[in-house]
Amino acid sequence: DVIIDSNDNIYVTDTFNYRVQLWTSGSSSGTTVAGTGVSGSTDDALSILYGVTRDPTADTLYISDTGNHRIMRYLSGASSGTVGVGGNGAGFSITQLSNPIGLCFDSTTNSLLIANYGANNIVRWIIGAQNWTFVAGIKNGSSGTTSNELNQPTDVTIDPMGNIYVVDMGNSRIQFFLLQRIEWYNYCWCDKFKW
Repeated sequence: DVIIDSNDNIYVTDTFNYRVQLWTSGSSSGTTVAGTGVSGSTDDALSILYGVTRDPTADTLYISDTGNHRIMRYLSGASSGTVGVGGNGAGFSITQLSNPIGLCFDSTTNSLLIANYGANNIVRWIIGAQNWTFVAGIKNGSSGTTSNELNQPTDVTIDPMGNIYVVDMGNSRIQFFLLQRIEWYNYCWCDKFKW
């Protein structure tokens, strides 16, 4: 995953080097801002990370630590993070995640939307809460092909109106969730998504 902040700094998830690299605007090399470069499950380590997003107001990074089934929170300049949600093993309870991949920060609700890949759903974690709330897919982790089901979602984003878009990789489609109506739409069909 790659994100760019308002100062044109680039944050890159270096998945199999178990770290997030920051490339400041104009630099020719990156610096490690999260992770140790070795897979692990301590607060300073990451395991097979994919997604990264940022709260620009709090200058905080959120990282989907996929291999540890958790979202890690890194304050600016911190050498280790804290578990935001998950970290209790893979599962379907409201305190567990299952291979979270993509995530995005929603500034209007001060929350994260998380593509909970292994549970085939999208969940919302309000910053500071002890658990997540269900958004889309099936709560018990089942996958499916109907418009209200997901199969291995890999990414999620939100538009300025609050509508949600999901990369539904297992169904080779992008799903659109209209905020004001509890309905899913097939936004487009694609042959293959890479992650």
